[in-house]
Amino acid sequence: MRIQKILKKLGFLKPKMNLKKLKGIANNAVEVDWRNPFHFDFISAPFTVKVDLITGKITPNMKGDDVEKSYKIVTKWFHEVLKKEGIPIEIIDEAKIIVESKKNPVCIIKAKGREYSSK
Repeated sequence: MRIQKILKKLGFLKPKMNLKKLKGIANNAVEVDWRNPFHFDFISAPFTVKVDLITGKITPNMKGDDVEKSYKIVTKWFHEVLKKEGIPIEIIDEAKIIVESKKNPVCIIKAKGREYSSK
């Protein structure tokens, strides 16, 4: 056991990724209460908007709209939190937020054959 700790410190062993943290990340990405890490109220649109958290692409294109500005911040946060948690972006197959009219936004993250959702 001691040898493993030494090897880990020297960088020969990588710590195991805790993919269960993706559930919490999905929840935080669409959190709408005062603990919201983005310090803005989530904005909804009168039509369905999809935000790709990997590429930052928003469909349909919102070009300068408040929806675009808000979810660009969330996309940047998503990349930062993955790095902080030691989860490489390369293992994320899909990460998106779906914003529908009169519904709370939903975040879905797919990685290594599993799905983590804020639903």
